[in-house]
Amino acid sequence: RGGVLEGDDPEADAHARLAAKKQWPHIQKLGDSLRATIECASAEDMLQSWERVQAEFKIFDNGSHNNGRLKNNLLTDEPKPPDMLINVVFEADGYDMVAEIQIHLRSIHRLKQERHLHYEIGRAADIFDI
Repeated sequence: RGGVLEGDDPEADAHARLAAKKQWPHIQKLGDSLRATIECASAEDMLQSWERVQAEFKIFDNGSHNNGRLKNNLLTDEPKPPDMLINVVFEADGYDMVAEIQIHLRSIHRLKQERHLHYEIGRAADIFDI
């Protein structure tokens, strides 16, 4: 389990901090506007990637100031591909920004991409949602 930003919902807390800092209207409704994917050849590469992201964005588990959180889906019982989803907060031009970094095992991520159209079709209420 990764660090916690401020409350029970780290992503909502980060968005609320953004709104309070610059008074952007409806910023709390913005999600994943910035996303990056790291594809790794091995589990060891995934661990190294997580450690680098954790160090760069200062994501801690000890209750000190945090700039993100980890959602570790590697041992999930849910019917979805295992991955690591990391929400980070960083400053850009005087604004705090929230981004998501996804860490995937390359072989699983490629399969996930191939199956994504099937996922979108299954979620769609009608043909115009695809």
